[in-house]
Amino acid sequence: MYAGLFHIYFELLGVRNYHCDNAARLISKAYNIILLLREICKFEAGKNVASAHGSRGDAGVNDNSNIAMLEFLTSNNDNLGAGNIKDSKSGKSGNDIKRDDDLIYELASTAFTRLCGVKEVYLPHSPKQSYPAYLSMVPLLSWLEQLEKHNFNIRNKKLLLSSFSLPIKL
Repeated sequence: MYAGLFHIYFELLGVRNYHCDNAARLISKAYNIILLLREICKFEAGKNVASAHGSRGDAGVNDNSNIAMLEFLTSNNDNLGAGNIKDSKSGKSGNDIKRDDDLIYELASTAFTRLCGVKEVYLPHSPKQSYPAYLSMVPLLSWLEQLEKHNFNIRNKKLLLSSFSLPIKL
């Protein structure tokens, strides 16, 4: 869906280029991965808030459902490159949390690799009037850098905060 909006933006800028089409596709895939990771981060933060108040807050939802969803996506989609993830266990031991963080690392690395590919391969070959469309990569890269700064711990509430330096980076 995001790629379609990106193509419209390129049309509005008056750009019709093969490299821009490929860049839109890769940015869209990275955006979707990051969107999934951010939603899991919000879910984990909401779950922690609900458990702090003594109520479950997510009636009927399995504690491992978000990680199980990621494992299902990665094991059935070779494009994400994480096909070696095993079935999730019902309990959360230290090994399970480590495995979940490894899964988050693999997905974040895939998104980061796609965004770097756009910067290194397609951006130099794109016409200069298409550069405003590539500004949408800056917040994506910024969030991935924050995730890396927090050791790919998706449970860290600081990932939900917006970056004050984002306007400077733009």
